[in-house]
Amino acid sequence: MPITTDIDSIAFWGKYLVYAQEPFTWPLGTIHNLSFPFQDANIASGSIPLLAVPLKLLARIYSPVGQFYYFVAAEIVSIALVGLVSNALLKRFGVTSFWTRFLGVSLISLSPLILYRSSNYYGVTFTVLNFPLYLLTAYVYIRLLERPDHKRAFLYLLMFPISALVDSYLWFGIVFMGLMGLVLTYFQWRSTKMLWARSRLRMSGLSFVSGLVISWLVLTSLGNHGTLEPPSRRQALTGRFTTDWGYGGGFGGGFHVADALAPFISSTARGTVPVWKQAGLGSYLENISYPLTTAIVADGQYEGFAYIGSVTLTLLAIVLIKFFPWKKLKWRSLFYHQNTSIPAILILSSFSLFTISWGYIIHFLGIRFNWLPTPALLLAFLWPKFMYARSLGRLAAPFTLALLLITIVLFDRILKQHFNRRFKTLFLPLLITGLVLIHILEIRGYLDTSQATASVDIVNSLSDDESTKLKKIAAGKRAIILAEPLRTTPQWTKIAYALAYHAGIPISGATVGLGDSPEHNAIYQRDIKDLQAGKISLVQERYGSILVAASGIIGQSILAVSDTPIDVLYFSNDQLVILVPR
Repeated sequence: MPITTDIDSIAFWGKYLVYAQEPFTWPLGTIHNLSFPFQDANIASGSIPLLAVPLKLLARIYSPVGQFYYFVAAEIVSIALVGLVSNALLKRFGVTSFWTRFLGVSLISLSPLILYRSSNYYGVTFTVLNFPLYLLTAYVYIRLLERPDHKRAFLYLLMFPISALVDSYLWFGIVFMGLMGLVLTYFQWRSTKMLWARSRLRMSGLSFVSGLVISWLVLTSLGNHGTLEPPSRRQALTGRFTTDWGYGGGFGGGFHVADALAPFISSTARGTVPVWKQAGLGSYLENISYPLTTAIVADGQYEGFAYIGSVTLTLLAIVLIKFFPWKKLKWRSLFYHQNTSIPAILILSSFSLFTISWGYIIHFLGIRFNWLPTPALLLAFLWPKFMYARSLGRLAAPFTLALLLITIVLFDRILKQHFNRRFKTLFLPLLITGLVLIHILEIRGYLDTSQATASVDIVNSLSDDESTKLKKIAAGKRAIILAEPLRTTPQWTKIAYALAYHAGIPISGATVGLGDSPEHNAIYQRDIKDLQAGKISLVQERYGSILVAASGIIGQSILAVSDTPIDVLYFSNDQLVILVPR
């Protein structure tokens, strides 16, 4: 099974390896052999608790499951679920033609948005899982609004804890859209005074509140999610202008924000940027001088460009031309009618979430409009801890999915209105097949295998003999203190996680710097500075009996200036030095 060589990906996988071999404790998500002395490492960050927790349970029965690289399997299942649920949604919206549904499923499940968030992009598999769960939540919500009852309400509330077990951005997105749906349903009931509107409000409201409560219980059972103190409200107003990397500020709301035209921005090759970091390979639209490409984007906008492809854009243009002028549409009936109001609620809710994805400084055509307030800025001002969200561009996904679904539904209506049965029988299959092939050819670059290495690299960073030797010298020790930052090179990151895996005692720094408090970071940097200065006895006074780990060169430099007698052991072809204070 492959694992990308990016440090983030190694960390996500390394956390699961260490977590899976540890016994169950409370809270369920705590990883004891990481992040010494803070003991706040948690499986909920980076890895996928929805899979990691049950797989850890199975590993108690069959130990190889503890090394099962579940990320690739999650991606494959995600894409299959997207196709399955999008087909069901198109049926609910009245698309009866097999060929039209086939086109819709192909465009949605093979959209660059989904593929780009797979292991070809930092190996962040949990972002791929967002898409089937957004679609599944929409499907369950539709069924609930169609016939409000306790069974469907229960299915809807389940979406909240399930999303909480996948990704915090997904959970926030589903909660935000659910809240917007409640607000719209409330106004619908107040305006119509109809029993069906009251029933919708009552059952969806019950599901929403229950889902939040259960989500809180689930998150509590997983344990600590960080110890960051809320920033000041002033920082929401002033910190957003900085372009420094970091929480709350850089590039106007984190360093991953979406342009206001994100779904329509096409891919383009950008200089020497690696293919896996581009928004996509050169598209047909780029070749015909389509003006909205990633060439216009500003710094910090390489996430959230939910490009829906030239085939979808062409169909969308046809749909817009067909139904123009839009003023003839009965907009009031779209929202207040019992049936047409359901898609209207979903579209408005997803668009509302899309406005959050713009960050604190809105970008339009890649141009920053610094002084225009945004919904995210207001939310950060009211809820300062929201400023720690730095990948708001991910919240563009539901609106992109809504655009894909709307396009296919309206295109199907055009086919029903203007083409006879003979055309649909003879020519429609050829047309749809051609469009699907064009789409696949356009995105074929996303289907390339990403650079990878064997998933056993972490475990095999140490041989069996070295593992046995490490366990022996670690016996009775309190922890292994890393003498250099964990996130330096992929090779050192692998070795560090291998230490936690094989030694059976905690290592330092496995999560520090990725959401921990400034105090934790200060302690972490202090330990590294003291060790590299040879002050091993000082670190011993803090923590008691310890081991010190470093890469080969740094280990030799510490050995030369150590203030206490130490024994030296070399591992991993001399790439790892273990210092044992006497």
